[in-house]
Amino acid sequence: MLLAAAIVLISSVSLMIRSSYAGSNDSNIVAHIDGEPITVREYAQALLRNRAEVYAYFKEVHGVDDHPAFWTSEYGGEMPLHQLKAKALEDVERVKVQQIWAREKGLVQDISYESFLKNLAAENARRRDALKHHQVVYGPKQYDEASYFDMELDNMTAELQKQLHNELAVSEEAVESYYLEHQDLFKLGDSVKINKLVVKYSDQAKEKEIAEQVIQAIQTRLGSGEAFENLADPHSQPEVLLEEQSFEPQTAKADAMMWRDLLDAAQRLQVGEVSEIIDYNGAYYLIKCTERTAGEAVPLDEAKEFIALELSEREYASSLEKRIAEAQVVINDPIYKKVGEKYVD
Repeated sequence: MLLAAAIVLISSVSLMIRSSYAGSNDSNIVAHIDGEPITVREYAQALLRNRAEVYAYFKEVHGVDDHPAFWTSEYGGEMPLHQLKAKALEDVERVKVQQIWAREKGLVQDISYESFLKNLAAENARRRDALKHHQVVYGPKQYDEASYFDMELDNMTAELQKQLHNELAVSEEAVESYYLEHQDLFKLGDSVKINKLVVKYSDQAKEKEIAEQVIQAIQTRLGSGEAFENLADPHSQPEVLLEEQSFEPQTAKADAMMWRDLLDAAQRLQVGEVSEIIDYNGAYYLIKCTERTAGEAVPLDEAKEFIALELSEREYASSLEKRIAEAQVVINDPIYKKVGEKYVD
């Protein structure tokens, strides 16, 4: 909620950022990362990507709202503008390091922002032409700069991770070690059988009130020692039904969609325990666990593919952080200082 509020409250700042860089010298260089130039326009997009998070931080930590001098005022020794610029620089560094890595692997040829903008223009022209000729266009009619950048980056990193996964030879020992160290990940859920007392009601408020009184009376009788299975009464008004139900690991997804609250309650019950009253989907329930069978573990052979993917993703993350730590970042101070004033004020 806080982040959503931040986006709304600083929308005016967003518009000023977007309108200002369109007419500025956005080909100026803010910094070089491992020799690759970061233009003002590229950096400005990183400012946009991080503005809501920075605003939310200052609202939560310092209790400040948006105002004309928000970005250039200090709160507890911190200035939003300085934090935003630092985050944006970290952002473009992470992006550029991955782009350089992808180029090394032959996945991309040109990683300049100028090339990206040309590709964006070409893609939007293609979409306009397709729509003009009544052809099917998937996705938006036109991409804006931010959404197209995010899509291209996601596609590139996915391909990069896929290639590295194919190159990475994960040993049998590493797979087995991971499997043994993370047994809980490969254990199927328990099988649970329940009996349930059901009192249905319509959408009439009076009928629901009567049904609630009936289920509360049953709960009281249970507390007095009456047997769960003896409390059903199919001839009463409303009727009290006794039904059996099973929740199995193999049907967990469907059960969660159809019986969400009952499944949640059943999973917490031990054999012989009775739930609190559950109001769910037009009926009141009391459920009793009658049988619980511990779930079996997924065999190692079936888990190997998942484990290999997990290990390769960890290797990617570790290698990326190492590359970022080793990256050479050279800031063009005059432009870096101006870009903050120009794009946020």
